[in-house]
Amino acid sequence: METLHRLLTAESVRNKHRMAVEPLVELTSKKLLDYLMSMKDAFITMSLLPYRYRISESNKRGLYEHPFAICVAGTGKLVFLNWNSKTKSSNLVQLRLHSPADSTVLQRNLETNGLSLCYMNVVALFCGQKEILFVDIEGTTKVTPTQFKTKASAIAFFQQHIDSDCNAGSTLKVLQAKIQNYLEKKRTVHKKLGSIGIVILNEERRFTCLCQGNGDMIVTASNHERAFYLIATTFDGVGILGTATLMTTYLTGWLDVTGMALSGDNLAICADGKIYVHVPSQKATRLIVVGPNMLPISNKATSVAWVAGGLLYCEDHCLKLYYSGEVTVVSGAAGKGDKDGLSSQSKLCQPVGICVEFDRNIYVADSGSGSVKLVNRPLKGIVDFLSNLRALLVAFNVHSKKASTSVSPTIGEAINMVKETLEYVQSCSMKSKELQSLKENSTTDGPEGTVSNKCLKSLELLKRSIESLDANVKDLSTKPGFELKLNLESLLTLHVENQHAVTHFKRDTFTMYEYALIFGCSIEEAVKRVSKWAAHYYTHPKSYYKLPTSGAVSLPRIRIPKPLPQILSRNEEAQMRLWAKRHGKCVRQRNVRQDNTKDRAGTLPINLYECETTLNPLNLKELKDLSTEHSKSSESSEDSDSEVSCSGWDPQLSGDHQLQQRDQEDSFSIDDDDDDDGGNDSEDGDAIVDASLESLETLIRPSRFGRSRRFTGRMAAFLQSGM
Repeated sequence: METLHRLLTAESVRNKHRMAVEPLVELTSKKLLDYLMSMKDAFITMSLLPYRYRISESNKRGLYEHPFAICVAGTGKLVFLNWNSKTKSSNLVQLRLHSPADSTVLQRNLETNGLSLCYMNVVALFCGQKEILFVDIEGTTKVTPTQFKTKASAIAFFQQHIDSDCNAGSTLKVLQAKIQNYLEKKRTVHKKLGSIGIVILNEERRFTCLCQGNGDMIVTASNHERAFYLIATTFDGVGILGTATLMTTYLTGWLDVTGMALSGDNLAICADGKIYVHVPSQKATRLIVVGPNMLPISNKATSVAWVAGGLLYCEDHCLKLYYSGEVTVVSGAAGKGDKDGLSSQSKLCQPVGICVEFDRNIYVADSGSGSVKLVNRPLKGIVDFLSNLRALLVAFNVHSKKASTSVSPTIGEAINMVKETLEYVQSCSMKSKELQSLKENSTTDGPEGTVSNKCLKSLELLKRSIESLDANVKDLSTKPGFELKLNLESLLTLHVENQHAVTHFKRDTFTMYEYALIFGCSIEEAVKRVSKWAAHYYTHPKSYYKLPTSGAVSLPRIRIPKPLPQILSRNEEAQMRLWAKRHGKCVRQRNVRQDNTKDRAGTLPINLYECETTLNPLNLKELKDLSTEHSKSSESSEDSDSEVSCSGWDPQLSGDHQLQQRDQEDSFSIDDDDDDDGGNDSEDGDAIVDASLESLETLIRPSRFGRSRRFTGRMAAFLQSGM
């Protein structure tokens, strides 16, 4: 970091001088590129949420308390589950990878179970308390008949979901009506089952962990049944259906499976803090060990993922990678905390959820600091991009102020440099299309993770223009006595615009003949505008005004004492300049490409407003205990209902007498809590009132039928009135 502080200034790395020359020259310096190339294999941690320097309503500190599960949700998007300790529920949040990233809450108050989340066919799936839940992010699972604009699309849906022997002679309106009847029947079935947002399985099972399989398959794990299941999902036009088949059982001694990840035929399993790999085709499971003592690579792992043929897992406050028999720390080697930077300098508090994009971008959900981080090796790509940008600057001899200019390249060398830069940008665009399965003739912009289509067209235009200029120069050079030495620095936009503005001083529009007449004078005036020169004017003595001899009012002269000057020493002055160079300085409000910056005049540098993150680790046992309590409460409610139906009815009593007795039992009465002596003790009565008023949600003694009764508003008013 100290090396980067010496090579770069704060102004050159902030997104507010995109059209300035100085930042471009600093970012493409030879020393900087050599230093970055020497560290091309280093992992770097960067915070996506919260963003440290540009605060917004959808991305700020403290917005999400405990993100614990995360996965990639298509191009440029992430989804993660955030635990709310107040409501004891989870929220599903979508994070759009922009600069800065912005977040949107998709679903609130979800009763989740486990630490896993997967994304498949624009649907986010996760384990609930009893079943697998899903959230349709883009609304693709809800089909409407009007969305079928052609007869072929309606027939395809009809044959897939309703009847394979579809009559091709039916009109589009008839097919839409049949599809509408089919969807209404399906909605009725889903509502009866209460399965809106629930994956309907062929058999009732409870799962605690899941991950995406091959195709439309989901791999699930059940701690209750101690087995793994493979679920084939289908779509019926209203919801999602699933067929579960047994994959394998737990090994002896396994109690809790918290994470899984599938890569080809290898299923990585995180069970009881250890990492295993199961191969379904071989029906074999092995423990991942390392070192001569064959010890497990981890005993405290919470989640696992595959990246570039290696196993990535979270452990305590760090992120580790197992590759080729060695374990390396990817992030969090500096200890517990919240800090970005290199792997040796970064800090993590409680990494719980991890996911991988394009086999190189690692996203981490740090539950302890409430942040989402990106970990990758970006320096190799950064060096390639800056090297091509440097070639473009060298081609036109772009340099900083007061710097010694090197020898300007020839026009042939400049054409080759522009071609290399254009080929590099085109290759980046094509690679981005291949990774994201885009059409070959489609255009790419910022969300695709590459340069925009306008930038690509600008480089193509620059190439054609300089080639045309070269052809014209060669044509003129064939004339006798005509030799042209072209300085490509004169072709920069600033010089051309200044000269073009000078030519329009006298006339807005003119003919080619008139332009040729004023071209020489306009060049001379343009040079004056871009160069430093001085003019001395001598006024004629007759042009001065005479001093008035009378009528002037004389005012007394009052000497105002001036404050004593404060003198800084050379060391203090050097320290202030070094601080300003490293940490930046206040700048005026700028407007760059119709985009106002966040800096305001008179403010301190942004890094001075940054505060330390308050670490708040999540108790993972709280999530597990919640699911256990939910299962126990459901079982107890079923038992209590059976007791009411069986033991709460006496056949020897009449129906009216039983109804009257049940009303008396269910109604609130202080006599139920009194002693046999009559309950006249005032101290006991006051204690009951005080204890009842402390919390209106406190359960009182259940009735004889096993029903639990709670305080209501009338009961509280009755207690406050003193009974």
